[in-house]
Amino acid sequence: MSEEGTGGTCMGGHGLFGAVSVAVSPDGQHLYVASHGNAVAIFARNVTTGALTQLNGLAGCIAENGDGVACAVGAGCAKPSF
Repeated sequence: MSEEGTGGTCMGGHGLFGAVSVAVSPDGQHLYVASHGNAVAIFARNVTTGALTQLNGLAGCIAENGDGVACAVGAGCAKPSF
């Protein structure tokens, strides 16, 4: 998964520009990616295979300058890290 995707082996995503850190939820079902894009991308994680799927719509990304379409607006998202 990448911000632009390649149309082939890499799917497009939101809030992934300049990923700097990741965190997995305690139950292993979600993964969070903090980025230089002042955003946090949110993924569902298959606990058996490890496969990731970005959550749909605004649930999949929170950004300091969210547009309300690709990413939800989130205060305090400037330079996030875990």
